[in-house]
Amino acid sequence: MNECFVCLQTCIIPLQLQCYECFSNHEMNCNSTKRICSVCFSKTKLESCSFCHSKKVNKNVIVDFQMIHNDEFSILSCPFCTEFKGSHYHLYKHMKEKCFDFCPCGEFILKKHEREHYKTCNRKKWCVKCNAFVKKCSHQYCSICSSLDHSERICKERILKCKECKEEKKVFQMIEHYMEHLEKSKKKVEFFKEEYVNEKKKYQTLMTFLPELYKEVYNEELNGILN
Repeated sequence: MNECFVCLQTCIIPLQLQCYECFSNHEMNCNSTKRICSVCFSKTKLESCSFCHSKKVNKNVIVDFQMIHNDEFSILSCPFCTEFKGSHYHLYKHMKEKCFDFCPCGEFILKKHEREHYKTCNRKKWCVKCNAFVKKCSHQYCSICSSLDHSERICKERILKCKECKEEKKVFQMIEHYMEHLEKSKKKVEFFKEEYVNEKKKYQTLMTFLPELYKEVYNEELNGILN
């Protein structure tokens, strides 16, 4: 039985990575003979090839059924739930039914994380009326507040960012939040209006003093030098 190239342990549900630039259907490549176990794959992002570091270009990952078929004598325990022990073939059937799945979007997901994944998945979603994960259905469902009469797009519980201060608020709180900004702005306007009036009076007073001061300093009239 081959070892996982990450943990170097028995490769339970061996997966071949076909998602990197180095992969080729017709030539030997980094992952032609190397396999990763389902446990390491579920824990690792693997954004680049572990051997040549080429970039990840898709989400193509396949189960090596030939390796599972050839492993006739191993008795293995399920690494995700520890509720099953049996041959590699029967372990795969158990894990596929109870523990993990490949989403149509290309993601490898654990069953216990399915609902979280399908909140943002663009291929499948959880429908509470269908009581199943579906690609399409006519039922509306809001994953934010769990309502059955509207979608996330119009949910009052959705989060918005204030354009003034960038603080995040639930949409139903945003009007009151904006009113607080308006009230602060109004007080500033009133303050500056008062300051403007006071400063204008000060300016006018100074303008009345200046001609007399000029005459006293230069012993002549200002003669309209100042407007």
